[in-house]
Amino acid sequence: MNAIICLAVTMLNTVMEPFDINVLGDQYTIQPLISENYEVYRAGELLGFLTPTVRDGGTLWSSREIEQSLAGKMGEQIDQFTC
Repeated sequence: MNAIICLAVTMLNTVMEPFDINVLGDQYTIQPLISENYEVYRAGELLGFLTPTVRDGGTLWSSREIEQSLAGKMGEQIDQFTC
């Protein structure tokens, strides 16, 4: 699915339930927010926020709190879950 359409569908679904992803052997709980960002939890502890930015038909995932390559891997999992 086109990344722009995917992101738009996710944004319209403003009250989405949290879901789990597995990245590099670790499990994370993702809580979508109305602000279009995502809270990331591990073992119930808030690690930080992920922000998607649509560019050139794809999505760039960034975070101030989470290392960039991990944020990108998390974002790929979120894209698969939400699309």
